[in-house]
Amino acid sequence: MLTKHITVNPTRIIFLLLFLLALPLTALAQTPSFAENLRAIAHIAEEGADAANVGDTAKAAAEYDELHDLWESFEDDFRAAQPNGYLEMEDKMHAVRDMLQLTPIPTNDLHAAFESLAH
Repeated sequence: MLTKHITVNPTRIIFLLLFLLALPLTALAQTPSFAENLRAIAHIAEEGADAANVGDTAKAAAEYDELHDLWESFEDDFRAAQPNGYLEMEDKMHAVRDMLQLTPIPTNDLHAAFESLAH
């Protein structure tokens, strides 16, 4: 029977443990907060309002798609944490979506819907 002696360097073990402990912290540090996400949505909504204000409905629709994608990335967590805020945000998102589905698109109303979403 062969026996091998494995030498373990305590410094390597400590380094490995610290590395493994830091992984979840790194993941948390990279996740935007609700406030950061809502500020990003407000910024995109302002761009949508500006597009609606000049009658650029294609750009307004693209801005809606962008903010909708962002919203979907955190809406489940937001709903769990702030049910009333979630319902308010959904109502505002639906108002913009509904305006974009009309023919012709009422740009004044679309502007107002985007502005409501931005504030």
